Amino acid sequence: MTVLCSIGTTHPWNLAGIGLDARVAARLRARHVAVVAGVSAQEGGAWDRAPVAPALIQSQMTAVRAAGIDAIKIGALLATESVDAVVAGLRADDPPIVCDPVIAGSQGHIFADDATIEALRRTLFPRCALVTPNLAEASRLCGFPVNDRATMAGAAHTLVERDGAAAALVTGGHLACDDATDVLYAGGKTIEFSGPRIDGTMRGTGCALATAIAIGLGRKQSLGEAIERGRALVREALEHASEWSGQRVWPW
Repeated sequence: MTVLCSIGTTHPWNLAGIGLDARVAARLRARHVAVVAGVSAQEGGAWDRAPVAPALIQSQMTAVRAAGIDAIKIGALLATESVDAVVAGLRADDPPIVCDPVIAGSQGHIFADDATIEALRRTLFPRCALVTPNLAEASRLCGFPVNDRATMAGAAHTLVERDGAAAALVTGGHLACDDATDVLYAGGKTIEFSGPRIDGTMRGTGCALATAIAIGLGRKQSLGEAIERGRALVREALEHASEWSGQRVWPW
């Protein structure tokens, strides 16, 4: 089975973060191993988060090596020290790395400050096969408003040509339009992925998309195929979402 290593932060309800990564991996019949770089308290009126000690992050990265990792997905990193620890634990021969650079939660809580964002751009993105920011994250990372397809393309270009990622997919789920469009820049080309918008929102769609793409790359799918299959998984989940404690959540 394909082995995915997800590195990031917990969510106590597993609506996002490492817990959701494990659920996506199970859905796609992949094995899941994890490096917990941060812990969060969300939902029920609670909000808090804390990074794991850098030495413990690196120890976990050493511990998962024997699992035979085929792909790496990186989510929310809560401090510059966390970014530094993750980068230090990576190797030149690592499998494809997909980074979903979580900067703020859907409820507006901040995960990454300016120094952490700079560390992501400067040291982590150059190691990544793909980065997958949403509109708000792309705006913070690039320093200009990202609010339509043209600026999405400009942001994806910036994350590759300025920051050194091999490819960038700016996700447009929050665009006010009739279709759902993501914009990829890779290999000097800009490609749009579009489909009819599905009504309703759900937490963790960015996490799930990045995780599914990482698993696809670990299975030697082309980048375009991995993105298409990842989008299909998210669309399926949105169409069949269930209700749980007042929230629209993942159906599996």
